[in-house]
Amino acid sequence: MALKRIQKEKTQYLQNQIQGVTVKFDEQNPFQLYFTIEGPRDTPYYGGQFNYKLNFPPDYPFKPMKITSLQKVDHYSNYSCILERCNCCSPQNLLLRQQDWSPQLTFYSQIKSIVQCFFTEQFTHLEDVDTNQSRLYKNNRQQFNFNIKSTIAEEKAKQQIIQFIIFERCIKQFMSLNSGSIFIDLFF
Repeated sequence: MALKRIQKEKTQYLQNQIQGVTVKFDEQNPFQLYFTIEGPRDTPYYGGQFNYKLNFPPDYPFKPMKITSLQKVDHYSNYSCILERCNCCSPQNLLLRQQDWSPQLTFYSQIKSIVQCFFTEQFTHLEDVDTNQSRLYKNNRQQFNFNIKSTIAEEKAKQQIIQFIIFERCIKQFMSLNSGSIFIDLFF
């Protein structure tokens, strides 16, 4: 039953995708998918890419899926966050709250709920949240926004370094296989 439901949801998702979200289905494991949320415009998250892994349990949809954030994401919808142990989406397994789960919910609805966490204008009930980040958000929003943008810039820099290292290794391998003149002919 779980596999049939997952396939149905996958088909529905492909017909009605969420803007700013890329979903990659794991063809080797139909009980797993990955998704990336692009930081929305007009938010401090703009320019960032936030990666998640979603695992369906064997008794889905009667049990909630498990979502794992693959990097830390500071956000302030903790008060209504769909994820237990969120801690601002630190990289750990994030369990959907059992009391909030219903078999009628889909992975589409859960991804959409996570996307909403990135819209700071929708934050309310901040008095119910007491974390270092929520205090910073309440007391110094400019610093909060700066911290988010700095984290995004650091992540982009890491990705560029990784890409450069991979490129450098490919060039070195190419150079060892081919003569210098062929290398020069290819790039000039």
